[in-house]
Amino acid sequence: MYLNDEAVLKVENLRVGFGEEEKREVVRNISFQIKKGEVLCLVGESGSGKSVTAFSIMQLFHGTTGMILGGKILVNGTNLAELSEKEMQKRRGNEIAMVFQEPMTSLNPVITIGVQMARAMRLHQKLEKQKVREKSIQLLEKVGIKHAEKTLYAYPHEVSGGMRQRIMIAMAMINKPSLLVCDEPTSALDVIVQDQIIKLIKSLCVQEEMAVLFITHDMSVVAQIADQIAVMHHGKIVESDEKKKILFCPKNEYTKRLICDAMAMQKEKNEESDILSDKINEQIILKVSDLKKYYKMPGEKLLEKSRKFVALEDISFELRKGETIGIVGESGCGKTTLGQLICGIQTKSDGNIQYAEKAQIIFQDPYSSLNPKMKVEDLIAEPYDAKHRYKKKNTKERQKKIEMCMSQARLDPAYRYCYPKELSGGLRQRVGIARALMADAGLVICDEVVSALDVSIQSQIMKLFLEIKETKGISYVFISHDFHVVRYISDWILVLYNGRMVEYARSDKLFEQPLHPYTRELLRAIPNIRKTNIEESSESKGRKEECKEQDDIKNNIERTTMDTGCPYRKRCQHRTEECERKRPEWRKAEEEHWVACRKIKSFVNI
Repeated sequence: MYLNDEAVLKVENLRVGFGEEEKREVVRNISFQIKKGEVLCLVGESGSGKSVTAFSIMQLFHGTTGMILGGKILVNGTNLAELSEKEMQKRRGNEIAMVFQEPMTSLNPVITIGVQMARAMRLHQKLEKQKVREKSIQLLEKVGIKHAEKTLYAYPHEVSGGMRQRIMIAMAMINKPSLLVCDEPTSALDVIVQDQIIKLIKSLCVQEEMAVLFITHDMSVVAQIADQIAVMHHGKIVESDEKKKILFCPKNEYTKRLICDAMAMQKEKNEESDILSDKINEQIILKVSDLKKYYKMPGEKLLEKSRKFVALEDISFELRKGETIGIVGESGCGKTTLGQLICGIQTKSDGNIQYAEKAQIIFQDPYSSLNPKMKVEDLIAEPYDAKHRYKKKNTKERQKKIEMCMSQARLDPAYRYCYPKELSGGLRQRVGIARALMADAGLVICDEVVSALDVSIQSQIMKLFLEIKETKGISYVFISHDFHVVRYISDWILVLYNGRMVEYARSDKLFEQPLHPYTRELLRAIPNIRKTNIEESSESKGRKEECKEQDDIKNNIERTTMDTGCPYRKRCQHRTEECERKRPEWRKAEEEHWVACRKIKSFVNI
């Protein structure tokens, strides 16, 4: 449904090429338009040309080998492709604005939020200092930041990922642009913050009558926010239509595959493999008992004693051979810290971690964890070389094992002499899997390993994990903010909040009957391709103000050993005076289901 038939953005036969001398076309004759109050989602796999299209609209090829080879980019009737860099500077941040995937790279880390907003405002508007401050506060409040005035004096590192993304949206809205370009703005966010950002962008689009170009690989997000969808493949738009027609009646084979892959990841239960249901060994691979991790935190006032920041406290669970435990929760809850403690990257403050097998970690961003100067075969062989450091490298045994691990990771032997920069994100992740196999690890910690991958590659990697698990009996600790992924692969799920366990259960039980109010909040926020609206439930509306507490500056200051109340009490509708004074006991609610909440009976059979 359009607010206006007037098109804000018209792209006509756009062609973009890269190269020093001979330009290689990466975007080929694409055309689309976006009207006022409309969101167009540009979807496709990595390398399809989505971000290049966004950069073309913003004219951000300055200093690169990229160039617009032909076509028109009309914003309110003006062809941006014909404008000089000086003329484009007047329009960027004014008529057109952009929100990037990672706000931390877009914000200056040594300048306060208020100063950065003021600079963006004064670039296009002549306002007095007091007016700039008032407008900055209004914009921050408009994007849902509770303590807006306080936020002006904060630095980017002092606020959460969700707050940084809200700040970027506020900065993009400073001069009321006609067109907002969003390049993967929710891919790195946890499910609750993602839900908030989607609703925020959609509401601003309608209220301000903006046109929004939303780039994403997540079809669930597309189902929530899009009015129109354009599907890109190899630099071309292969299908474009209204949201419901694309999602429920796709015509192009590539579009059908994208949607099928997305639906496969949202199965209520993995139907392709029952995860060794009859083969699960009683052998305990990993036992974590009363695990604690504290960091020293300076006092807020002069001469005040330092306090202990609680990263993790009283974490206990067991993992058997051939099982997978999913670790879920919001950003900052302690998921990654737990994974690093298990594999020995960090040292624990207290508690015990017992292993029966070798542990290996696979990181979220394989590119940053792989030596860019080493070839694939040497990267895979690193665990072997570390163990046999006095042996010659080019032995038949070493080569045979490299080939075997590459085969198990479904990595083509042709890539063994390539460098990481020559591989796609999915292939680099396969290299990380092959390294774990090379180490003969019986326990693999996966830290957000598929969060940055597009849906088809994500599906391939998840199937590979299950295949390796079934053939080799490997156990996984799977850390993710994507509940679809966790549900697909996990036997058990552990929910963390502010460094503490709030619920632990079999995967199917947790999804069928979540008991803790925080778990229920997380599940409500999950985007689903089957849901094609972003309407809020009456319950979530009632909690809207309370949930903003999560975005407060330095909210984690309360995560100290001095806090004896329920960690979730400030966001809970059902809190009592006892919740303020005493931490709830960890109790068994039913068979294979534990929870830390004194209101358990109130949530059963709701």
